[in-house]
Amino acid sequence: MTKDALIIGGSTAGLQAALDLADSGLSVHLIESSPFLGREGAAAIPQHLLKAQMLEAAKHPKINIWTNTRINRIEGSGGRFHVELRRHPRYVDLTKCTACGDCLEVCPVTAPGTEHKAIHLLDSQPECAAIDKLGKPPCANACPGGIHVQGYVALTAQGRFQEAINLIRNAIPFPGICGRVCTHPCEINCRRAEVDKPVAIRLLKRFLADWELENERPETEGGGRHSPFAIRHSKRVAVVGAGPGGMAVAERLARGGYPVTVFEKLPVIGGMMAGGIPQ
Repeated sequence: MTKDALIIGGSTAGLQAALDLADSGLSVHLIESSPFLGREGAAAIPQHLLKAQMLEAAKHPKINIWTNTRINRIEGSGGRFHVELRRHPRYVDLTKCTACGDCLEVCPVTAPGTEHKAIHLLDSQPECAAIDKLGKPPCANACPGGIHVQGYVALTAQGRFQEAINLIRNAIPFPGICGRVCTHPCEINCRRAEVDKPVAIRLLKRFLADWELENERPETEGGGRHSPFAIRHSKRVAVVGAGPGGMAVAERLARGGYPVTVFEKLPVIGGMMAGGIPQ
């Protein structure tokens, strides 16, 4: 019989049982299905004692904490068991998260059926923040450009237009053109269609691009200090062809701080965007 113990549930009782068993010399695996410990029974003890209990468990060398984890299967008997676990991702890099809460301030998405943002945390949790996410949204999954659709739609709804179009540009360089001619597979897969009509995802891109043209900020022009195209590298890059692919590459390189020269044999740039789409 190996000296290992499995505790199911990271409640205050589960935490205390883990500490008692670990102090007696056993290696303990504490399984909790939610991203956070101590939710059950938290009201029964003072918060400072609960935080001390969680911190002690998190730092104990004989306790392995498995949050966001469920048991798939248990096999065995008589002290010999094989346990199969499935751990769901937190979608947060725990080596960088400091539980400062800044992400909560800027997150535009509220988790459905709750009052908290999609990214959330509890005070003084051993493993910091977590993101509620069941998988990739159907709209974003269908987007050939890999745009963060939910994010920019939520930002637009809150009137944070510059942040919304900046988020689109993280994925594609031509939101204005995409907002006019894209075949919008995102809308075909939009879950809102199950209620009434899909969100007008493509037209939101068009609106944001037009808004930005009407509200250009002089301080971002000409490669100034605030410009995303400020030169930071001495090596120069030549791009042959000013079609959508060539201009997308040039834009990405320029944002990376490289001076770029684009060569095009035609008198206009844009390739099929300029020559294949009606005026």
